[in-house]
Amino acid sequence: MAGVEKTLELKDALYFTAEFLIGFVAVSLNTLVVLAIVKNPSLHSTANAFICNLAAADITVGLFVTPSAAMSYIGYPGDFYGCLFISCFVLILTNVSIINLLVIALDRFFAIKAPFLYQKVMTMRKVYCINCGIWLLGINTGLIPMYGWSQPYRELTFCRFIDVIKMEHMVYLQFFGIILTSNIIMFAVYTYICLVVRKHARQIDEMNMRFASQAEIHRATKGYRKQVVASKLVFLAVALFICRTPINIFNCISLFCRTCKYPYVLFLCTILLSHCNSCLNPILYAASNSRIKAAMKHLVLKALNIQKEGIQIVGSSSVTLEPFHDLPRPDEGRESSLKSREYVAATY
Repeated sequence: MAGVEKTLELKDALYFTAEFLIGFVAVSLNTLVVLAIVKNPSLHSTANAFICNLAAADITVGLFVTPSAAMSYIGYPGDFYGCLFISCFVLILTNVSIINLLVIALDRFFAIKAPFLYQKVMTMRKVYCINCGIWLLGINTGLIPMYGWSQPYRELTFCRFIDVIKMEHMVYLQFFGIILTSNIIMFAVYTYICLVVRKHARQIDEMNMRFASQAEIHRATKGYRKQVVASKLVFLAVALFICRTPINIFNCISLFCRTCKYPYVLFLCTILLSHCNSCLNPILYAASNSRIKAAMKHLVLKALNIQKEGIQIVGSSSVTLEPFHDLPRPDEGRESSLKSREYVAATY
């Protein structure tokens, strides 16, 4: 019996430590992203406004979701509606983060599909309205159990997620309706962007074959690097799938096979993995943008009182257009198409 108690104590300590570390890393990295964007006017763009909103959502995940999960793990609060609210609060911030990821993907699709219309239509005011809409949608979808789609009321002394939230809600709405649908759309969008940038790189290669010079070869090398970056975009959707799907698989097992058993320790690991997504987002979305990455590095060095040359943020937008005005112009229409396709590559 003593051995069992020691095992439980060790498991509890490891879980709480992991939740604390995940929360700390999520808050630290995402705060750095927000400060990097806010403190540099050159990074005040529509694309970065969505990234900043995502970082703000992930900060709240680190500040509130991980502690709430730990509280629920030890059975607090011990009344039905308090437990239901804490569980809904976790869903709210999770949904805001996922919806934000989807909006960023759709924003990039719009930018590459119709770049000139995008620059004309997508103003900062509209972006702020969209960001507010993301939070309102996340709050309303997360509070659905409070509206009635929850377990029947009963007296509780120990808070457990499954005692207040119906598995039908978690599987049909949260998993199929929000997470899986968002992931499929993101995967399709980023695959499309990857294919477009690869096509663009091939067009540049063809131009260099016709007008070979050192300058064109250099630009072809830059185009190849952007092609590699674009290929990594698919990993963004894959990362979300890896982080969010395992815990939902267990929810599906709980709903469709109520007699099936699975290791509880493994279930705790899937909870931690779902929270890790908030640590990965600033790395995948912000740090993959060279200019945000430079701003973050500058903030860190400044905080450590380290002076380093060559770290500076220039320009008026985080989306860097690199038109090929200095290349030979054999076909004006074709060049215009190449310019439009170049739009999204420098965003990441």
